[in-house]
Amino acid sequence: MRTTNSLLYFLLCTLILFQGCEEDYTSDNSGNGERPAAYYEAMDKQSRKWGFMDKNGDMVVKPAFYDTKNFSEGMAAVTKDKKWGFIDKKGKLIVPAKYKNAWSFSEGLARIQNEDERMGFIDATGKIVIAPTFVDASDFHDGLAKFKEGDSEGFLDKSGNKVIPATYQKAWNFKNGQARVQLEGKYGLINTNGEIILPIQYQRVSTFKDGLARVKEDGRYGYVNESGKMVIPANFRSAKDFINGIAPVKEEALFGLIDKSGNYVLEPRYGQILETGLDNHWRVESNGKYGIINSKGQEVIIPKYDQLYSFSEGLAGYQRNDDWGFMDTNGNEIVKPKYFLVWDFKEGYGRIFDKRKGMGFMKPNGEQHLVNRRYKDVRDFSEGLARVQWRF
Repeated sequence: MRTTNSLLYFLLCTLILFQGCEEDYTSDNSGNGERPAAYYEAMDKQSRKWGFMDKNGDMVVKPAFYDTKNFSEGMAAVTKDKKWGFIDKKGKLIVPAKYKNAWSFSEGLARIQNEDERMGFIDATGKIVIAPTFVDASDFHDGLAKFKEGDSEGFLDKSGNKVIPATYQKAWNFKNGQARVQLEGKYGLINTNGEIILPIQYQRVSTFKDGLARVKEDGRYGYVNESGKMVIPANFRSAKDFINGIAPVKEEALFGLIDKSGNYVLEPRYGQILETGLDNHWRVESNGKYGIINSKGQEVIIPKYDQLYSFSEGLAGYQRNDDWGFMDTNGNEIVKPKYFLVWDFKEGYGRIFDKRKGMGFMKPNGEQHLVNRRYKDVRDFSEGLARVQWRF
């Protein structure tokens, strides 16, 4: 019986964590994201609904919604009667719940989907600015939103004009004035005017970082400059973007660090080299253990952790022997490993899951904050409020 109960507890925790991580690690915001009818039926039976609390733990928006999304630009998408609308930070329904789906506001507009499964955009008053006529679309970035027409993709401006026609097999959101595009199986880059800034001829391509773009040719990676000249030959099995003049690359089995001349700063010796969120430092993996090196390749934290997050607001989650804690940028273990899971710090608080006390938050000094077993799930603070799913 004890074994069975332990297994059930593990499965329950896994479900909670999957739901808690579902939005945090989703990078593609396209797709309809529709909840099946069974989801709403389960929420009815379990009497679990979402609301919002402030950093004092006060429920400023009572749990009354089957589903919600984070506050963005002062508004949050919520479900009411199985339809989506938007509330303000006092919980007032500003945009009536009448859409099949809705997404967070971005650059003044929010994406909505009607009953015909067509997407468009509304403003903060609920006025339809771009009619829902698109089979798929993404949020606005750099003043443009990706849209799909037939089997091709292009970009809209905020008036709904198709300023970059749907001529691409696939396109990605703009960031820093650049977007990746795919045509006939090849990749390149365009700018917000629709001009090709890197020819559509590569097997893979990244946007320009630190003046160089990562490209793949004949199964290997190299780097081109903004003129399109290959300045570091495509000799690597894997490669990552440059940061402050240094990039991780992998020739055969191991990663090292190179400079912009293509010379090794650190000869290949690690299974992985990852960003840390800190200048001139990298996370590394060696024999299944994680640590941190500086840009000269010197180990400032010896690889000894089972897992290590990147730093956020000066703290990083780390795992040892299945438990999680937090460290500071000097490697000091501010919170010893004792939690089932932790998340990045956002707006001054890091999410935690304590197997005994439940879900809640951690302050930077390690003090638990707003931990409550009645929280079925919580999400990160956004614009001062955190989503909470309450066990009634």
